[in-house]
Amino acid sequence: MVLPNWVPYASYREKLFKGTAKTLEATPGLRMIAATAAFNPEASTYSTYADITTWTVTDASGFAAKGEAIANETVTLVTANGTVASDFDDVTFASSASGPTNIRYVNVVLSAAVTANMELVAWASTGSDKSVQSGSLTVNIDADGFIIST
Repeated sequence: MVLPNWVPYASYREKLFKGTAKTLEATPGLRMIAATAAFNPEASTYSTYADITTWTVTDASGFAAKGEAIANETVTLVTANGTVASDFDDVTFASSASGPTNIRYVNVVLSAAVTANMELVAWASTGSDKSVQSGSLTVNIDADGFIIST
């Protein structure tokens, strides 16, 4: 499933403009966290994982409520059109017989360690509830990039 419409959180954009944001290619790394349909992605008010924990997806079988690690982050200047694009490997949420059936949103957070203070970077909608009970769920990152800035 390709999710081309990522929405950067305002708090992360503000840090980018102030020059205080951690870069997407540097330590500490990124994680992708699933959320339910009840999540109301108020991109202008949320800034950390603690702000969205009410809606993160979990189950009794150990589904990763605090997300999957993201690998191979890159940031590229596209000189042909003057944009900057960030990209990373596709992320797979593993299949689980008793896993969640209500994944509606995914969030990218900036942190290798799982803490309440993980910084929110961006979110995207899956369009409808997705399940991992009958197979894994792979989020394919658009070939043009994850966040594109002009």
